[in-house]
Amino acid sequence: MPSFKRHGGSNKDLKGVRYSEWISSAEEDFVKLSNECDKIYLAGFSMGGLISAILRMILRIRKMII
Repeated sequence: MPSFKRHGGSNKDLKGVRYSEWISSAEEDFVKLSNECDKIYLAGFSMGGLISAILRMILRIRKMII
């Protein structure tokens, strides 16, 4: 499962990470996943829901759960 830059894993230092970096990394992950999957549905809670909504405006996303 993709995760935002420096969110999760062993490096959880969020100092200096901008929201635009999370949106860019989420968009990159979506594009990579779309090369492997026919259908992609986004789900998010809190910041993940906000970034999912932003991605829905940028990309062609069929369904989203927030």
